[in-house]
Amino acid sequence: MTDPMELMLADLREKYEALPTARSFARLYDDPEWGHMFAVLHKRLNDHFTAINGRAKSTHHYWADNSRDLLTLIDDIEAELHLLRSSPWKWCSASA
Repeated sequence: MTDPMELMLADLREKYEALPTARSFARLYDDPEWGHMFAVLHKRLNDHFTAINGRAKSTHHYWADNSRDLLTLIDDIEAELHLLRSSPWKWCSASA
C-alpha cells in the first residue's frame, strides 16, 4: 500500500524539479532531496525583495500584482514547510 505522505512529498519534489534556480542559491543547500526546492524558494524571495527595494527607491509604490505574487509565495512556503514538518524528515521540525 502506498503511503499518502510519500505521495504528497513526491508531488512537492516534482513541483520544484522543473523550476530553474541560480547556482549561487543552489550551492547554499546541500540536501540532495530538498536543496533544490529551498534554492528555488530562496531565489524567488530575493527577486521579490530586489523589486520591492527598487520600487522603494524610485516611486515608493509596489505594484499590486507583485504584492499578490509575494503573498502567494509566502503562503506556498508556509504550506510546504508544514508538509515537511509533518513528514519523517525531522530536520525541519524547528518552529518557524
